[in-house]
Amino acid sequence: MISYTTVTITEVIVRIDQTTPINVQLESDIIQTEEVIVTAERNIVKKDVSTSVTSIEPEEISFLPVSSVTEVIGLQAGIEEGLVVRGGGSDELLFQIDGVTLRDPRNNKPISSIALTSIQEVSIEKGGFNAEYGQVRSGIVNIVSKEGSMSNYYSAIQVKYGPPQQKHLGISVYDPNSMWNRSYLDPEVAWTGTQNGAWDNYEQRQYPQFEGWNNISNALLSDDDPTNDLSPAGAKALWEWQRRRRPSIQPDYIIDASFGGPVPIVGSSLGNLRFFASFRFEKEMLLIPLSRDDYQEYFGAFKTYFKLDKRNDFNPLWQYRKNL
Repeated sequence: MISYTTVTITEVIVRIDQTTPINVQLESDIIQTEEVIVTAERNIVKKDVSTSVTSIEPEEISFLPVSSVTEVIGLQAGIEEGLVVRGGGSDELLFQIDGVTLRDPRNNKPISSIALTSIQEVSIEKGGFNAEYGQVRSGIVNIVSKEGSMSNYYSAIQVKYGPPQQKHLGISVYDPNSMWNRSYLDPEVAWTGTQNGAWDNYEQRQYPQFEGWNNISNALLSDDDPTNDLSPAGAKALWEWQRRRRPSIQPDYIIDASFGGPVPIVGSSLGNLRFFASFRFEKEMLLIPLSRDDYQEYFGAFKTYFKLDKRNDFNPLWQYRKNL
């Protein structure tokens, strides 16, 4: 029996859902043999890949002018704004983080507000998926997040700040002549409606169609509810009062942070227990205030790892997400 020397291979990159072959040539240790030449050809067709796959690593993301994972995905070929993959909407997309599908049950769209600093690799598949996937039509986005090291601590933070400024060009959205207001305030059409002949067809197409405050008042006075009776001037004054709010001009900002490593003191005695936590907060002021002046989104994730035995890791994952 021939004995062989020990060979160690490091820094092997394994892509998501792909097979990475490693060819090793061993040298004999005790018995010298004649030279053996092994010739192999590269496979033209990869048997374990049936679709177009793009992999993105954190080093690439760090050089991109992006602030969210959706912007990273949107820069790839065949993907349009709003996670439209080859013409298929985002509700036809499968979005996974560490094998967990994140989908909003209200509209079937993906929940993609993961912290950029926590991403280890992003894999994008467009069409021709394997049989292991279901409820998907346009594409698959598979994200693997970082895990805490057993010996070192890792931390990262990104802060993006947008100074307070107006979010529109041209006249203000609150101006009486803006697209949102002119149909209801212009004396030529406000009382009798935009189709009374005062505006030509070109002007009518530029502004919302409105029946006029006279017709609004007649409808309120002719119903059986006396509590909503209003004159045309009263109806117009109520409309103006309901839209009296003006936005608060404040900055927009994004805070993206991650931290992980070994659990101190007790980590070594609990199967090399380690953790990784990430957090993302985004605040964006609205062009037109609704029930509030801004849109806020929170996302948090916390993972722990520990060894069940010498070969396997156990990884429970907790996530928190909130939209305001």
